[in-house]
Amino acid sequence: MLFLVVSATFVALHALPGDPSDLLLDPRVPPAARQQILHLWGLDRPLLAQYGHWLSRAAVGDWGTSIVHHRPATAVLAAALPYTLLLGGAALAIEIGLALPLGVLAARRRGGAADHLLRVGSILLYALPTFWLGMMALLFLSYRWKLFPAGHTGEAGGAGGTLELLRHLALPALVLGLSGAGALLRLVRGGLLAALPDEPLRAARARGLSEARVVWVHALRRAAAPLAQLLGLSLPALLGGALVVEVVFSWPGLGRIAYLAVLSRDLPLVLACTAWSAALVVLGSLLADVASAAADPRQRAAVAEGALG
Repeated sequence: MLFLVVSATFVALHALPGDPSDLLLDPRVPPAARQQILHLWGLDRPLLAQYGHWLSRAAVGDWGTSIVHHRPATAVLAAALPYTLLLGGAALAIEIGLALPLGVLAARRRGGAADHLLRVGSILLYALPTFWLGMMALLFLSYRWKLFPAGHTGEAGGAGGTLELLRHLALPALVLGLSGAGALLRLVRGGLLAALPDEPLRAARARGLSEARVVWVHALRRAAAPLAQLLGLSLPALLGGALVVEVVFSWPGLGRIAYLAVLSRDLPLVLACTAWSAALVVLGSLLADVASAAADPRQRAAVAEGALG
């Protein structure tokens, strides 16, 4: 899958009209100098030769040198990766922290005012474009009410730098977490409603367990398999949504790096970002399958039976 994705990206980028020099060089640069720069970047070779050269280097971890940053593409990604992971981790914590208790509340108040309100709110969160949500958050929470900084990461270094980083992180993490909380809330609610009438839960109530323990321990455990699968698949979705959030809030992560690389036709950096995104999709799918099997003993038994058979 990784090979197909990056190969298709390579062909698509080279199929676009023009070359990176059209964006990076002044139009007054003489044609001879432009040709020398294209030769330096290897862009004057036939497409098949460029692909073979790039593939041979990528196979050993060399993704080339960024045309814009004049640094190895892997170094540019390594510098931006911690910021994206920080943003994605904070957004995931907000997403789970909101969706889990509100989904339980909606399931326990099925048909009530709280249930209807939460269902409508979850649909709105799921339907609203992330960039629009980010712009509204900037407008009200940053520019009008001055509650959060508008973007960037603040000054680094020391305890004060850490607090400043967290202040700048709060708003983009909130927007990214809210954009994913709607779908997770509905899944929690649906899983609990399917699990609550089960016979084992009736037996738990008959043993005198409190309703809160029945819901939060036993029912959630029975609904854990689809939740674990969704959380595993949320990894690439969160980091994909981070592209929009990082651009809106000028957050120096992988998403913003990829966006600027596409605008400048920075081919090595775009290919490296694409490979990273595809790897996250594969890793997220693998984690979803593993987490789902770990949460559901029936799936583990089916896997074991298939392996023995």
